[in-house]
Order: sequence, then C-alpha cells, then structure tokens
Amino acid sequence: MEQDPYQIFTQAHRIYIRGVRTAITERLQTAYGTDWWERGALSAIGENQRANLERDQEKAAPTDDLAQLLDTPHFHRIAERHHAAAFADAFTDLDRTLALFRHLSKMRNQWAHVQDTQWTIPDAMQSVQAMQEILISLRRPEALELHKMFPDTLTQTPAIPNQALTAADDDDSPAPDDPDNDPPADERSLLGFWRALESYLVVESIVQPDSGSERDRGYANVLVRVTNSAPVSDGRPNIRFDNIELRAQSRNNQSKELGRLEPGQTRQAEFRLYKNELASVQFRVSCKIDQSRLFSLQRLNTLPDAVVTPLLEQLRVDFDNVEIEESLEKITSIAASIRPDMTLAEVSACRNELSQLKPIIAQKRQTLSRLFNTYHLDRESSIGEPYQEVIQLLQHLERDQLTAMDAAISNTDLESIRAAAHDFQQLQISALRARETIRRRIRPPQPQKSPPPMGEG
Repeated sequence: MEQDPYQIFTQAHRIYIRGVRTAITERLQTAYGTDWWERGALSAIGENQRANLERDQEKAAPTDDLAQLLDTPHFHRIAERHHAAAFADAFTDLDRTLALFRHLSKMRNQWAHVQDTQWTIPDAMQSVQAMQEILISLRRPEALELHKMFPDTLTQTPAIPNQALTAADDDDSPAPDDPDNDPPADERSLLGFWRALESYLVVESIVQPDSGSERDRGYANVLVRVTNSAPVSDGRPNIRFDNIELRAQSRNNQSKELGRLEPGQTRQAEFRLYKNELASVQFRVSCKIDQSRLFSLQRLNTLPDAVVTPLLEQLRVDFDNVEIEESLEKITSIAASIRPDMTLAEVSACRNELSQLKPIIAQKRQTLSRLFNTYHLDRESSIGEPYQEVIQLLQHLERDQLTAMDAAISNTDLESIRAAAHDFQQLQISALRARETIRRRIRPPQPQKSPPPMGEG
C-alpha cells in the first residue's frame, strides 16, 4: 500500500486511540468502580495535564463519555500508576510498554506539527508497530484492524531502534506519589550502591560446537561464564557474591553451584542442551552479597543472537505456514452471514461449511503441538507461553466452540453466534500475539548503557 506516511499514521492512530481509551476505561472501572475517573485517570497524571482535563470536563455535557478526553500523553502515566491494580496481566514488560507509549506520544506531537519534520513510510510503520504491540497486550480487536490494514508492510518494517523509545514526557510535572520522583537524599547513596551491584555481576554464554559424534548430534554445549567485575580499590568495599547458583532455565532446568565469587574472579559451568531448545533458554544467576548479607541479586542472560535468531526465524516461518488466520476468517464470515430469515437450505449450507472446518482446525492444532515439541519450547518462556495459549485455544475451538456455534446456527440464535464470533476474534489476537512475540525476539537488542558506579547514582 503506497500512501503518504502522515495518512498512515492518521488512520492507524485513530484506531489505536479508540482501542486504548476503551481498554483503560474498562480496566479502571473494574479496579475502582464509579470512582474510576478520579482515582484512576486524574490521580495518575501531572498537574498541568490534570488542570487541562478538568477544564475539558467542565465543558463536557453530563452524558459525555469522559474516556474521550484521554489522549496519548495520559496513557503511559495511567498504565504506570495503576499497573498492579489494572494492567499487570496485560503489560508484563512494563518498562518496554511505557517506552512504547512515550514514543507514540512523541510521534503524535510530530504528526501535529508536520512542518517541523519529514517522515518516511518506515517511520510511520514503526509507529504502527508500537500501536499494534500495545493493542495486542490489551487483547483489543483493534490490533486485528491494524494487522488487516497493513499486513505486508508491518511484517517487512524494521524494528523500532531502542534509541527511538526514549521520548520525554509531554508534561514534566509529576503526579502525586509518582514512582518516577527522585528518591530522598538519604536514599541516594543506597540507590547508587544497588546500581553498582547490578552492574558488577556479568554473565555471558558461549555456544561450543558439539563433538560430532552420533550421540551429540541433537545437542549443543553451552559454556556460561559469571564474572565479578567489582573494583578492588578506589576506596570502595570489596563486593563478594556468595552462594552463587547458575541455572539453565530449560526443560530439564539444570543447575550448577559456583561457590563464592571474589572481585575480578570468573567462574564458569558447561551445559548440554537440545539444539532446538536454544531459542528459549535463559540462564539465571542468583546469589547473596556479603555486605552484612542485606542484599540478594539475580541476573538473567540469554544465548547470543547469532545462535538464537536462525532458530526463531525458522519457528516464525513454521508458525506462519500453519495459516491459522485463514481458517478463523472463514468461521467469522460464516457467523456474519447468519440472518433470522434464513431458509433451511441456507442453514444447512452454513452448518456443512462449519463441519468441514473442524478437521482442518484439528490438523492445525496438531501441527502447532508438533512444532512446540520439536523446538523444545518452555511453556513459561516468553515464546512458549503465547504459543501454548494458541494451541489450547484451538483445542477449545475444536472441541467446544464449533459444536456450540453449530447448534446456534441450527436455531439461528444470533446472540450465541455473536458470542462465538467474539471468542474467534480473541483467538486471532492470541495468534497475532504469538507471532509478534517471536518477531520481537528475533530483533537483536541494542547495547545498554552501564549503570553509573557507586557515588554517582
């Protein structure tokens, strides 16, 4: 689709705003009831934004929908302030979600002042990617609208660079009890100490070639090194990590005890893992710190991108080849075609179409299950969890929902058909979520800046 980038952003942003406003309203109403506007929306934003919203509220009629007053600068503050109460299940990676919200707020400002910048199609599509990711997390059907509007371009657009996800807030005045506020002066030295501790535990993994023997052909050897990079001078206390345990979070959850790690020391352990499992393996290091043993620390490390990316690319291709969406679209179109005045012949034709889809759905579920086992995915990993969710939903569709929909069509029960169509839509969102999770893992992360040393935090 060859369009002006501003048109792309305008069309997508309209859909995005609608979906996020609805999701925020529903979740805050669930958390706070009739007080959702005051306790959920107004309590989360800064003073300037609150004053603007209150002025807009005074101008609105009593019957107006207050959710329509919420806009892009408000979303990240509401999600952050009420994450535990309303958004924890949706935004499992809160830092990334907040960065996406802020990025879209910045792009919305640029869009409103087109004379100040020159956009390209990739610029606009990267914003659409961010919108879709947020809507998928919120399980909103608007995510499917964006996917259908830009199916090819979304897939081909490069990932959003990490440096693009660093937009500042539009309103710098903090909300009351905002967790972003600076810590009190007497806590700053402790905060600096903690940041230093996090930076001193260095974990790296190296995939070694197997021996080439028949026994090792399906495996890979992974060497994991843990280094204590804490300084041993500069007037700082020696930071020793005690009781270090290194665990490979894979199907068999191998663990190794590494003992104490002095400043400047490196210890290592070797793991033998299934090659096809490497896409989802993480290494977790846990330990205590010897400063009166007040602190404990955990650090996650994943395998190098050069090892993981080819496996994920093949997994994505295999997942796409199952073509779940095509079958779900057929079911949705059948549901949409039902009318109260249908003849018996028309009802019979719809039921026949549905019965022909049932073995197809079963075959797709079996294929996905086979892929899940072939790649040795962990059910609780960032990839395995949404992938397994799709399998379970297909199983529910095959065994229960298609049968219920068949009965509803037989009785031309429009309410039950609409309810079934909603379930199919949620399954489509889950399939989209699984694909996008794999795509995000394929994108190599940008290098992160090291935390400041002690005394500078």
